[in-house]
Amino acid sequence: MRPASSGVTLAYAPPPTALERPTASFRCRVRPSVELTAAQARKQWPKAEAALKLAELRLRRLAGPAVATLERLLLADSEAVQLGAANSLVDRGIGQATEKIQVAAHVTVRKPW
Repeated sequence: MRPASSGVTLAYAPPPTALERPTASFRCRVRPSVELTAAQARKQWPKAEAALKLAELRLRRLAGPAVATLERLLLADSEAVQLGAANSLVDRGIGQATEKIQVAAHVTVRKPW
């Protein structure tokens, strides 16, 4: 808390900083792992496919307004906004540059017979 000697009354004091806030106990909530049998997984598969198709349709519906917003931002007064819109269009339209990654691995195969 703020010291009383600072001359600032509590009613008009600025909000406390992160160091002055009372600490709260945070608990990590762990969900138990759910294991499905093969029969249960087969029952859930059509629901998952339907949810995926619905999400894809919703995204496709939003693509037109998103592109229109980016086009509008290309004509903004701020050059930073214009650059961000241009980068977004190029990244999504043409694609980002591929990143080369070198991997060194040693694989040992043991035959059980």
